[in-house]
Amino acid sequence: MTLYEEALSNFDKAIAINPHDCMFYHSKGLTYKDIGKNEKAIEMFEKACEISFDHIPSIFHLGL
Repeated sequence: MTLYEEALSNFDKAIAINPHDCMFYHSKGLTYKDIGKNEKAIEMFEKACEISFDHIPSIFHLGL
């Protein structure tokens, strides 16, 4: 398992525990972005914005 795969797995666990924390989705989005899975990254940034409509880091990364 790569470090990225491990990170994604850990974010899934964190989201299962607290699905209302936008930072977990944002961080998972950054991980997807780093491995070139841009569509998945966009999904995560959008989910973070659904939870917190003014989450500036996710809005920023959606703009990129």
